[in-house]
Amino acid sequence: MFHYETPRAVGDVMSNRLDLMIQYPRISVIIVNYNGLKHTVECLESLFNVDYPKDKLEIIVVDNGSTDGSPHVISSKFPEVKLIRLKKNYGFCIPNNIGAHIASGEYVFFLNNDTVVERSIFKELAKAIQKYDDTVVAFAPKILYYDNRKIINVAGATLSIIGFGFYIGDGEYDSGKYSKERYVGFGCGAAVLVRRDIFLRYGGFDSEYFASAEEAELGYKIWLAGKKVVYIPSARVYHKVSGTFGKRGPTPQKVYLQTRNRLLNMFKFIRSQRLPYGLILSLILDSERFLLYIIRKEKFNAFSVLYAYIDAFKKINKKSFKMKRAIWQSIAHKTKISEKYLIKIGAMSSEMECLRREIYLWRLWKINFFRKKAGE
Repeated sequence: MFHYETPRAVGDVMSNRLDLMIQYPRISVIIVNYNGLKHTVECLESLFNVDYPKDKLEIIVVDNGSTDGSPHVISSKFPEVKLIRLKKNYGFCIPNNIGAHIASGEYVFFLNNDTVVERSIFKELAKAIQKYDDTVVAFAPKILYYDNRKIINVAGATLSIIGFGFYIGDGEYDSGKYSKERYVGFGCGAAVLVRRDIFLRYGGFDSEYFASAEEAELGYKIWLAGKKVVYIPSARVYHKVSGTFGKRGPTPQKVYLQTRNRLLNMFKFIRSQRLPYGLILSLILDSERFLLYIIRKEKFNAFSVLYAYIDAFKKINKKSFKMKRAIWQSIAHKTKISEKYLIKIGAMSSEMECLRREIYLWRLWKINFFRKKAGE
C-alpha cells in the first residue's frame, strides 16, 4: 500500500484568489515525431486550442527522419510550430534534449505525440508553479486513457530500488482516489513539465538510453539533488499508449530497452548498501519474465532480457558510467537524500511493495496467457 505525503504549498492561504492572480511562465512544449503524422496532427490541434496566452506558449516538434510526409504537413498546417528535422530516428532522449536546448521557455513540457491535452492544462500547471517554492521543479499531470477517459493511465509514479518504478493508478477508474496533489517519484515521459534550467543542469535525458526508463532516470536526479516532483491532478492529458513506440505489448526492442535502462538506473543511483537487494530482486523478477516468454514461445523477447543484462554489465564497467555513478552518489551524500526518506514521503516504493506489485502484475499476465491458450 502506497503512503503519500501531501506537499505544503506556498500559496495555500490564498488558493481562492489564485485564478485572479495567475502568473503565466513561458512554456515550451516539445513533441518527438517519427512517422506519426495522424497522432501528431491531433496532438497539435489540441495544443492550439488551449486556454493560455499565445505569447507564453512555444511548440517545438523534433522529427526523427520521418518518411510519411510528417514534416511537410506539420510545417504547412502549423506554421507557428518550430520544426527541427533530424536525419534518422534517434529515439526519445536525444530529440527531447535537442528541443530543450533550443527552447525559449522557462519550463519545458515533454509531450508524446500520441496524446491530446485538455484546454485548461497549462493554466492548471501555472497555478501549481505559483503555489510551490523553488524546490519543486517538475510537475506530473494526471494521464488518462484516450479511448476510455474515465480510466487512469498514470497518476504520477514511484521510483524503486530496481531502477524503475510503478505508474500509480494504472487501469483504475478515476473515482477521485487520486485527486490530491502529492509528491511522486517522477512524471511519466508521455507528459511532464520540468524547469528548463534544472533539466539542462542535470544533463537532460541520458542520451545512451534511446528510449524507456529515461523518465525515472530524470526523477532520480531531481530527488537526489534535493529537488521535488509534484503530481497535479487538475492538469489532464489523454494518452493513446504505444502510438509513439509502436504496437502495445512487449516487443524485443521494448523488452531490451526497458530491462537494460532499468538496470543502468539501478547501478547509477541506488546506494551501495541497498544495491545487492535491488540486484537480487531484479534477477528474481527477470528470471520469471524470461521463463514466461519461453512458455509463450516468444524467444526473441526472452533473449532480449539476456542481452539487456549482458549489455548493462558491459556499460557499468566503463569509466564514463563509473564517473556518472560517483557524481550522483556524491550529490546524494551532500543532500542527505536516502531511499528511506523517498519511501517515507511516497516518492519511492519499498522492496516489499515492489515485490508485491510485480507478483500481482505477473499473475495477471499468466492468467491472461493461459486463458488465451485454453481458448485456442
